[in-house]
Amino acid sequence: MTVRRLSPAEEEYIASVAFYVAESPQAADGFADEVESAIDEIAQSPTRYPIYEENVRRKVLDVFPFSIYYVTENDEVMIVAIMHNSRRPKYWRERL
Repeated sequence: MTVRRLSPAEEEYIASVAFYVAESPQAADGFADEVESAIDEIAQSPTRYPIYEENVRRKVLDVFPFSIYYVTENDEVMIVAIMHNSRRPKYWRERL
């Protein structure tokens, strides 16, 4: 499947990596690796993760307190948000 990240999701990801770089470059590498690995898993098997709301699915990361929210349409996975789990819930809904 093709994966497309919405610009706001990509911006969240970049900002989160930057935060971790300031704290620890090793943590930043670990975070980036986990996000990219999760996105690869989603692309390989998009129905693997549960529906969170309506047609939006959620993959909770194993190590870092983040979730990836995504929808599938035809042969495409659209990443809607890469969000910290303690941020305001469902703010990403306006992106759909």
